[in-house]
Amino acid sequence: MTKRVRRLAMVALDTAPSTPLLVTAEGGGKVGLNVTGDGGESDGMGTAILRGTFESFEDESKNARETFGGLYALSNLDQTFPFVIETVFAFNGKGRGRCSAAIETIRESLAKALVEFYPFAGRLVMGSDGRMVVRCTGEGVPFVEATSEDDIAVLVTTFKCGGIVVGIVMNHILVDGKALMDFIACWTDLARAKPPSLLPFLDRSVLCPRRPPHIDFPHHEYAPRDRQPGHVVDPQTKPLVYRSFCFKPHTLIQLKKASRITTQNGSSVVPTTFEVISALVWISRTKALGIHPHETTKLLTIVDGRPKFNPPLPSGYFENGIAWSCAECSTGELTRNRFSFAVRTVHEALTTVTDSYIRSAIDYVELNRVLVDC
Repeated sequence: MTKRVRRLAMVALDTAPSTPLLVTAEGGGKVGLNVTGDGGESDGMGTAILRGTFESFEDESKNARETFGGLYALSNLDQTFPFVIETVFAFNGKGRGRCSAAIETIRESLAKALVEFYPFAGRLVMGSDGRMVVRCTGEGVPFVEATSEDDIAVLVTTFKCGGIVVGIVMNHILVDGKALMDFIACWTDLARAKPPSLLPFLDRSVLCPRRPPHIDFPHHEYAPRDRQPGHVVDPQTKPLVYRSFCFKPHTLIQLKKASRITTQNGSSVVPTTFEVISALVWISRTKALGIHPHETTKLLTIVDGRPKFNPPLPSGYFENGIAWSCAECSTGELTRNRFSFAVRTVHEALTTVTDSYIRSAIDYVELNRVLVDC
């Protein structure tokens, strides 16, 4: 593959002191949207830094408006999700070739979307208090395009059939999946020359810690693991084997019947599909890791907190509106009890996540400055 590099609105990322929020696949710690391709009339790679102010697009410079400058605070919930998330979108093509017009539409509409979702055009930095914040510099998002002669290649978006793949890599510390999809929806509207159907709600004071902060629940999701060295299978010496399993409807019905949950008031509840599969995976993985029977095993689950808040979070809330639930017991309890024990433990952990629980978690992080021990 031959490569040709071009940049719009040049930014010296190699010397930048902070890390962009969206990561490219080009290395060097850079982050952003990847659009790579295969097949077509030209071979090469193009890289552009897309600024939310449109300063690199002459035909739209008259409509440019400055994005917010300064530091953009991240909430305590944000601080607990310092993970990189990779997403790939594939689109059918309508003909052979590089689809230059489509790529240009993606590029220009992304620049417009960054005006409204300006934190994505900033840089993650560490504050003096050790917490991550966003420096809203307006430096933009790296935009990478590549082409090749092969029908299928690594990091390709434009195929010989005309299809396009768009890959996005982002840091979860900024937003959750719901907020990312709101960004994608806005980007899609702009690519179709339509006004955005939803704009971001950027006031993060909604989830500020209480004054004074107070902890109302135990938060074992933040407790460090007590596992002793040598009591767990080492993936370096005994690699884990990954498999996919299909659960047919009748199998799920049998699992649910075998694990009906008796509530505190004596009523019987049929567990959800998520609860029974989560319990089964938790048991299986705990056994596979060979955790000592007396040690604690935890199942952490991300729960959508948006509808659980009172009142619910505003539409378009651009942040992590999610929280952790923590199912916890000893390995011996999990593996030696009936299957219904694990299902009930998962169910109780999920139902614990309420408005009060999440606000207690926010205050817990405020007082302890902890991360989830995964």
